[in-house]
Amino acid sequence: MLRRLSCLLPLLVLLIACEIPFSLEESAPPKLFVQCVPADGATWVRVRYAAPVGGQAPAAFRPSAVRLRVNGTVRELSETADGFLRCAAPLQAGDAVSLEVAAEGLPTAFGTTTVPPCPRICEAVVRQVDSDDGPVPCISIRLDAPPAEHAFFGLQILRRQVAAYLENGILCTEYRDSYTVPGRLLKEADILTADMGDYVQVDYADGGLEGWGEHPMTLLEASHFEEGIYRFYLDSFDVSLLAGLSGDGRQPVPEDFHFPDMEAGDMSGGRTYLGVTEMYRVRLYRLSPEFYYYAKALYGSQFDFLSNMGLIPPNFTYSNVKDGLGVVGALAGTETDFLWVEDL
Repeated sequence: MLRRLSCLLPLLVLLIACEIPFSLEESAPPKLFVQCVPADGATWVRVRYAAPVGGQAPAAFRPSAVRLRVNGTVRELSETADGFLRCAAPLQAGDAVSLEVAAEGLPTAFGTTTVPPCPRICEAVVRQVDSDDGPVPCISIRLDAPPAEHAFFGLQILRRQVAAYLENGILCTEYRDSYTVPGRLLKEADILTADMGDYVQVDYADGGLEGWGEHPMTLLEASHFEEGIYRFYLDSFDVSLLAGLSGDGRQPVPEDFHFPDMEAGDMSGGRTYLGVTEMYRVRLYRLSPEFYYYAKALYGSQFDFLSNMGLIPPNFTYSNVKDGLGVVGALAGTETDFLWVEDL
């Protein structure tokens, strides 16, 4: 008994020594939250009031001044319907972008970035790979040259489902778009050996950057490319969703498959539906380091509850905005033509 107590006492002392003192009465001062994303044809700016825990943002908040400079020249910003500020001036690789935001009672926030070069996709190839559940589409994209060691990329995959039907003897088509994410085959990497860096995703659309949403962007590093080629499959969970695609890629129309311009009853009305085929468009972005590190930290923040329980290492927030929060980070992108599954 005494021997057991002698083993437990040092552990108890160690646990007490590891306690971190904190006070709920202490709180950080409010700051400006900024997202500034210089993209291909425009620069998007979002400014918010960041209140500390237990604090409250003002009911009506507007910054007193927002100054966007490109290569030292002030650019005009206009407000969009969804609350963004937008500069439509085109940007080029190497442009130096800075943003300064002032608001009454808050420190002036400032951040800079440089527009990266646009990636060049020389070839996009679709082929079919056998898996345990059947054939699965695989897409390979080849760059004009292997990326540099510290190059960062973002990948978006637009999926277009096209329904074909006959109406009064005329062949017609309608489609709907959605986004999907790249994946790996289970036979190549199971949950114990999978590189979780292949599944780091954030939501990106028109300058807006969120943790999760309907426009997933997968974050990639140079190490994901083998001799300038990145290969991925079209379903993160093997081929269960695409196992029916073979031959010309056409499958029966699901009962819940409705397009925005279809009226109720069309599925059983005067149209004869032939089937659904799928095609994909790949968008590849080159990301500035600031954009990449902020997006990766944003992804990790979704798992803070696991960190709080001690199951994973703590996530560290990234920001390159001085005296504020958020990011000033750029990207430049290109996209392929639509790649038809039925061409396999």
